[in-house]
Amino acid sequence: MPYTETVSRTTLQLEKHIDHINVRRQKLSAERSGIMKIIITIVLFSFSGFKSFSQARISLYKGLERICWINESGELECYDAPKKWYYESSLLIDKDSFFIYKVPVQIVGKKKIYSAADGGFYYYFGKTQQTDTGTIVKLIMNNCDYCAHSIEVDTVTGFMFPVAKVESYKVTAIPNGVRLGNVSYYRNTVKNDYFPAR
Repeated sequence: MPYTETVSRTTLQLEKHIDHINVRRQKLSAERSGIMKIIITIVLFSFSGFKSFSQARISLYKGLERICWINESGELECYDAPKKWYYESSLLIDKDSFFIYKVPVQIVGKKKIYSAADGGFYYYFGKTQQTDTGTIVKLIMNNCDYCAHSIEVDTVTGFMFPVAKVESYKVTAIPNGVRLGNVSYYRNTVKNDYFPAR
């Protein structure tokens, strides 16, 4: 085979190989661009959804939370019929700030009875945080009437330091309301309803 013909075939093969590499590079670049667009879209959608949630739902919400506890056997126990106990919770959302006021109520049939000292009156506040898995809110118990408080004792001075109770919940938007953990809160329709001073 003549030398020039061998060189020509080798050059042609190299050009085809280079063209094949360029095509693969273009495909990879397009795939990466598509993936980046999807990621950016998801991030923007999540951020805009959170932003619209925190701005559009600045309002007062109401929810009922069963009063339960962990018994000595490590099992969940609740007050059952005929007297079911709940916390009637008022949730005030002001942009990224959450305020919750819990009042114990007793429900007998369709009748709601408010108690002056059973179950405690809790007041929480906190701010929302955006995480990889969604929006959460960390609530700090600011005050509680008729209930015990956790403390730590300084072994040197004997001074008793109050220990703040912090609870974290996942925040989920629901129709006409919001869910914190397993408790659903719905927009309050009662005008001039009471909420304690922040």
